[in-house]
Parts: sequence; structure tokens; C-alpha cells
Amino acid sequence: MDLHYALYHSKSLEPASATLHNDILQVSARNNARDHLTGFLHREADYFIQYIEGPKTRLYGALARIGRDTRHSNFEVIQNGPAEKRLLPDWTMGFVDPGLLNLSDLLDVSHGRLDIRTIDPFDLVIFLVSNAGALRSGAAAA
Repeated sequence: MDLHYALYHSKSLEPASATLHNDILQVSARNNARDHLTGFLHREADYFIQYIEGPKTRLYGALARIGRDTRHSNFEVIQNGPAEKRLLPDWTMGFVDPGLLNLSDLLDVSHGRLDIRTIDPFDLVIFLVSNAGALRSGAAAA
């Protein structure tokens, strides 16, 4: 398999709500299972941050579809490329809102001053994988 990954962020155009998040989670899980993609989405304040991995062609097709979604703006792929192995092999889509871990708290900044572009992409991936692990172990609610 030609395994690739991508890390992106965007700004939500809709207020946080269980209905919105459940819709995103259900559609993503269905599409990702079909396309053999795995990933984890985090929402914090107005930001969405996602790590997604899978076959190259399907991954980049999914990113194009995600980028066209009208529920967010400023879609930006922070980092992408080939991957040696999956970091989230058993997650068609994981999601925590606001998350067991909170970027603002970790960085000691207010939500209004959080700037995803200033965070090292590797640290964002570790953050998302840690949230997935915490959710898996039952320490957080989806």
C-alpha cells in the first residue's frame, strides 16, 4: 500500500454543537471506512485539526472533498507525505470535543490567542494521537 498522511487545520464557520459534530463524525467514518482511511479530528474553539492517513490517491481525494466543505474556511494542509505505518490503525474517525487534552491549556494561551500555524506539526500529531489513546482507554467521551 502506498501509505500517506496529512495534517490540516481549518476554521469552523458554525458554532460547536453535538448535531454538527455527530454529522461530521458519521459521514467521515463511513467515507473513511470505504476509502481505507484512518484519522482523528479535534475541535478547539473555532479550529478543526485533523490527522488522516491511508492510500495516497484516496487520502488526497478526501482532502479535496474536505477542503470544499462549506462548514469551515481557511483549510490548510500543514504537513503531508509518505508514512511508514499507520499511527491510528483502528480509527475510521475519532473525535473529541473539546478533548481530554486541550491545546490552549498545554500552550498556556487563551482560546482567542491560539494560533495553530505556530505549533510544530509533529507536536500536533502527538497531541492528536494522545487524544485518540485517551479516548480508546475510556478516559474521554466521544
